[in-house]
Amino acid sequence: VILKLMAQIARIPRPTGSDEQMQLFEKTIQYAKSTGRTSLRQKLEILLIEYCIDNRPQTPLDNIIKDLLREMKKLDDQLTSTEIYLLQSRLYFSNNNMSDSRTALTNARTAANKASVGQMLQAALDLQLGILHCEGQDFVNANSCFLECIESLGREEDRRNKLKQQHLATSVTTLSGRVSDTLVEFEKMETDFVLATLKQKQLEAVVYTLLCQIMSHEPDEVGRIMAKNPRAAAFKDHQIVKALFKIADAQKRREFRTFNETLSEFQDAIGEYRLLDKQVRLLYNDMIEKNLLQVIQPYAVVEIEHIAKLVGLPVSPVESYLSKMILDKTLAAILDHDKGQLEVLEVPKPDECYRTVLDTIESINDVVDSLYAKAAKLA
Repeated sequence: VILKLMAQIARIPRPTGSDEQMQLFEKTIQYAKSTGRTSLRQKLEILLIEYCIDNRPQTPLDNIIKDLLREMKKLDDQLTSTEIYLLQSRLYFSNNNMSDSRTALTNARTAANKASVGQMLQAALDLQLGILHCEGQDFVNANSCFLECIESLGREEDRRNKLKQQHLATSVTTLSGRVSDTLVEFEKMETDFVLATLKQKQLEAVVYTLLCQIMSHEPDEVGRIMAKNPRAAAFKDHQIVKALFKIADAQKRREFRTFNETLSEFQDAIGEYRLLDKQVRLLYNDMIEKNLLQVIQPYAVVEIEHIAKLVGLPVSPVESYLSKMILDKTLAAILDHDKGQLEVLEVPKPDECYRTVLDTIESINDVVDSLYAKAAKLA
């Protein structure tokens, strides 16, 4: 009962900086310690970690996690260890510690192989693995993880809906009166919350699946996935999915202006997904650079103000992007700030003579090594 109540309390939205829930967690954990209820204390600490990751990621949790993992190792509880390692991976990810996040996820998957993992936990593992693949720009493997996550969540949703129907059809006969009705309502509320969570996680996986196609420069696949995958198609009218369709269309048509307008229109929806927000910003920079190269291509000398007008951006950011492209050697040009012009240079063709000389020296080196080896054998 305490666990279920704390789970409900943790879901209550609170203003930033509010400490009521944290204080209640501390009191209940202290109560579990003082009464010797170790199992309750462990589950409350896991619930606390999950709450902090979602609401207070800067909270120091390393000692709690390490102590819990040490206790799970003594108990040989691989299932709970999987859950804790996964939470640890999510915590490190929220703090931009990608290396430790990958290590924790590897530990979680290793523990999961030794236990019977449910659909929800397996889906959470796939989702986290896909997110880390995206961070490493490995969108092919990330896409596979997200598709697996969608299927696992879908199967779990079907199972929960079936149990919900059975639960509603069965009346509680062991208790009577108001207590019985309260328990039925409590269980119904908990089931509804789990089903809503499943839908939310499915939407997140669908969003990241479509993101993988966009970041892989395959915008046509966005529509195909929504058409072929019935579980993904259920979210086609969601605002964030519509935003991704517009982004994919703008990418396909190479219309930076449309892309920029879409980002402004759906800024709040995109900002709800940290990974999506970060990757879209990378795509934004990529599209600006490609658009600038396309605009500059016909010119030998062009005014920066004219470039900014064609691209649809203020002069200052256009100058910054051009400077960055020149430093990255993406663009061979000179910026003349006094005249407000960009002078495009001819890119010299690479001299193959150097490559030929290096290959010849390498071949001679192999011959000398071979002769040295033979001379050593004769000696």
